[in-house]
Amino acid sequence: MKCSVINLLEWLYSKRLISDLGSIGDFIISDYIHNEVPIYLKFILGVGAFISSLCFIGFIHLSKLIDYSDELVVVTWGVIFVLVAIMIYKLFIDKKSIQSTFFVQLSFSFMVVGKLLFVYGCHRILKSGWDRTLSIIFINVLTYGIYKISLDRFISVLSLMISMFYDILFEKYTFDHTEVFFIIFCISQLIALSFFITSVKFRSNYYPVSYALVLSLCIEVLFLSFEFNIVNFHNKYQVITYAINLILTLWIFVLLRSIFGKFDQLKLEQFIIAFIAIGLLGFISSPGILLAIALIVIGYDKYETVIIVFGALLMALSLFSYYFNLRLSLISKSLVIIGSGIVLLLGNSYISYRGWNKEKTQ
Repeated sequence: MKCSVINLLEWLYSKRLISDLGSIGDFIISDYIHNEVPIYLKFILGVGAFISSLCFIGFIHLSKLIDYSDELVVVTWGVIFVLVAIMIYKLFIDKKSIQSTFFVQLSFSFMVVGKLLFVYGCHRILKSGWDRTLSIIFINVLTYGIYKISLDRFISVLSLMISMFYDILFEKYTFDHTEVFFIIFCISQLIALSFFITSVKFRSNYYPVSYALVLSLCIEVLFLSFEFNIVNFHNKYQVITYAINLILTLWIFVLLRSIFGKFDQLKLEQFIIAFIAIGLLGFISSPGILLAIALIVIGYDKYETVIIVFGALLMALSLFSYYFNLRLSLISKSLVIIGSGIVLLLGNSYISYRGWNKEKTQ
């Protein structure tokens, strides 16, 4: 059933929970900000600002306005752009109009340019294994609490995760067990994501961080699915894949247990069947499929459409890579796909037969 403010007020009035319907409605209308920019327009402006920042970087490079041979000059210009972005943001963030939104997005462009210049300059100065990651951490810690644009926070956290992912996989270290650090890195992201999506306070204030962690995990499991040649893994792909599968399977068990809550006879039967199905998938499927299932479950439980979309896209890509990587003939792969479809149809038929796909009416 669809609900609106008017329907809610009428229902409260019919139940005699409010006495004056007209005055409350007038107050809500008067308090509504008509000049507020719609969310879809903010998203389009944010994407446009990010693209413009990349174009601006290209312009700076081609016009040679900055001497890239001098690392300190590059870092200094990065700091200047960041400070200008913060100043513009503070001047226009509290003003609700199209013009102020334009200036806020302009500040975002300056912020992206400034951070890129800062990280690039620090990388040229330090020239060590973790220089990019440390530079990203440093500049983001300084700006995160001051500059509160969601897209900037999303890009900042995502760039940090990807930088750490790259450093672990491709940089040469004194470590002999890179795969262990990669597994610990994935576990840390899962723990952080679980915390942000279950805590109401942090979920509402730090949803860009959650989305960045989700996308980062998707990239990592897809990277494993396509089995790129990683020297640091020392040909231990199977061990890493099995370990990630086990971790994701246990994570899904915990998610399902928290969602089911207190068991009755019906819920217990559903949980046992889900437990067996996820356990079997943990043995035969890929990390991408398991993560996709977990994201879809989280999305439906928390009403997060973005996470559901991430999960659905990851599921499609993971299924493609899973069947593509099977060391079978094309006919055998076709039979496997047909068999998988039959199993899914049988599962759907059983769920429909048991009535588990129907919502309870109050």
